[in-house]
Amino acid sequence: MGGPSTADHSYTLLTISGCEDLAASHFRTVHGLSTDHLVDFAADGLGALLVQSSTPLPKRALASPCLSMALATVLQCGDAPVENIDSFCALIAGGWTAAMRTFIAHRPEIDGCKWAYRVSSVRKGATHAFDSQQLNAALGDAVGLLQPSWTVDLEKPDVCVICLLTDRRAIVGLLLPPLVSRLSLQAQLRGTGAALLRLRLCGLHRLLARCLLQSELAV
Repeated sequence: MGGPSTADHSYTLLTISGCEDLAASHFRTVHGLSTDHLVDFAADGLGALLVQSSTPLPKRALASPCLSMALATVLQCGDAPVENIDSFCALIAGGWTAAMRTFIAHRPEIDGCKWAYRVSSVRKGATHAFDSQQLNAALGDAVGLLQPSWTVDLEKPDVCVICLLTDRRAIVGLLLPPLVSRLSLQAQLRGTGAALLRLRLCGLHRLLARCLLQSELAV
């Protein structure tokens, strides 16, 4: 699959690997949502659920304690062309317009004429012909071609483009609110207990640290 479905809004909901069934049950019973579990995807402690909806998901669903991150899906691919970075990055064009429609539905306050963006990735696998920095740079260039009026801002981006790549399995999406503030993230990482230990070890929070500790994104 090279992009999101033909549904109006496509979401990738990220949770801790191993908790996908619990999260899916929560979304069915509490929010009335049907989810698809990407059983073959696990990137550095992450589990992924896909949700297709004809309307934007409510804020309370995206703020669910079951989630670590919610993305407007740009790309979900089980056999990405990881031998060629240009071919890989070209895939985001197919799902970009739909993902932007979902992103704008959740961030209507942003002035679209003056958007700034950054790209961050979590990458695992020995088959890639590029490293994480090269992937970030190439994806950044691809976004720049799609949105020529945007500028890169690593410190205060309006749009965070997130890429998760494990072997040949890839997810690319736009980070949706609620966004974790610097103080709340630091408080989580300082916490104790088994649950917070799992979060501390989770690659997602290392990704969030890279995205958010360098910015002033707030709830």
